[in-house]
Amino acid sequence: MILFNVLMYGSYLTIIVGWIAGIYQWPIVVTFVSLLKVYPQTKVFTEKQIKSQTFAMSIKNLVAFNSCYGLGLLLTLLWQVLG
Repeated sequence: MILFNVLMYGSYLTIIVGWIAGIYQWPIVVTFVSLLKVYPQTKVFTEKQIKSQTFAMSIKNLVAFNSCYGLGLLLTLLWQVLG
């Protein structure tokens, strides 16, 4: 339970550190839109540990985060090419 939360929110921390370090540019902040879906599901996951009910939440979190992350990278690429 704790490991799941650390890994999930650590992904966002990694993006913040990468942004501060100059690895990412500003369009990567679109990744944080996924928190609107990830946070409530992570909260439910933490409260009840019933694999049949919560496993799908972890997959949904993965899809939400990676979709927004991919979109952020795509927007960064477009920003670099067009800007």
